Amino acid sequence: MGNNETNAFTMGCAEMTDHRDVFAGIAKYERAQTAAKHAYFPFAEWPAESGSIRPRIICLPWAGGVASAYRSWIPELRDIAQVLATELPGHGVRFGEPCIDDATVLAARIAKAVLALPRAEAPVLIYGHSMGAILGFETARLLAQRSTCLLGLVLSGHHAPHWPHRRSPRSNMTDRMLADDLRDKGGTAPEILNSPDLLSVIFPTLRADYRLTETYRPALHMLMPKLSLPVDIIGGQADADNPPEGLEAWRDVICGPLEISLWPGGHFFIDDRRKALLAHLRQRVSKWSTAAAETSLGDSPSNGR
Repeated sequence: MGNNETNAFTMGCAEMTDHRDVFAGIAKYERAQTAAKHAYFPFAEWPAESGSIRPRIICLPWAGGVASAYRSWIPELRDIAQVLATELPGHGVRFGEPCIDDATVLAARIAKAVLALPRAEAPVLIYGHSMGAILGFETARLLAQRSTCLLGLVLSGHHAPHWPHRRSPRSNMTDRMLADDLRDKGGTAPEILNSPDLLSVIFPTLRADYRLTETYRPALHMLMPKLSLPVDIIGGQADADNPPEGLEAWRDVICGPLEISLWPGGHFFIDDRRKALLAHLRQRVSKWSTAAAETSLGDSPSNGR
């Protein structure tokens, strides 16, 4: 884990043991209804109904990740988009709920949560890293079937779903092996690694997420038809688990404009490249929103259709 991920991971541990009310600042919704309807987006800022409709960026986490990892993005991108940091069942402020270790089931829940949001006509960009990349892809496939206004996807740190992956499974590691694996990868805060209590909280969630990624192995024909959306695939140059050929395999399942790029760093290159990533998302929101608006105008009856 990198530094930013470590901080988010530490915050997530605190959230798992501190059941604070994250909805206290949302005065316009009755608390119980808000908790039930928006559990997937606990830190969302809900603009006034009379305000302009901004694009939404749905942010999906990596294995063991929590919504608070994206919380700082909310004010940084507020001028151009509404950032919705996704909290998965069993993670962060939703600790105590059963984890979902099936990618298609979890993506269906996320898609349902997106469709239930107020002002559903808002255009959506989906961002996901690592496990979040495959959840983002599957969620987009479902939302596309419902004619949701999808601007596009930015997916980082994961190879194409059907690409053969040979990494040894982590979900069946012993506690000792899992702790050693975290320690060997570096970046995990010593207070986590040296605390049996914190590790006992973290490990079940990690194992569930690892099961999700390890069992998500769709055949290519199961991913048809291809997703017709603008998609950016970003990988780390030193990420051995996701080499260039695994990233290039995304071309097999995407038929919209596709850009594949390699950034300096390993699997969590997004830590050191945080500013660049936010700038990239800002640029994509602007570019894809303009393209979507032009397409909408071109399809309007006043243009001869």
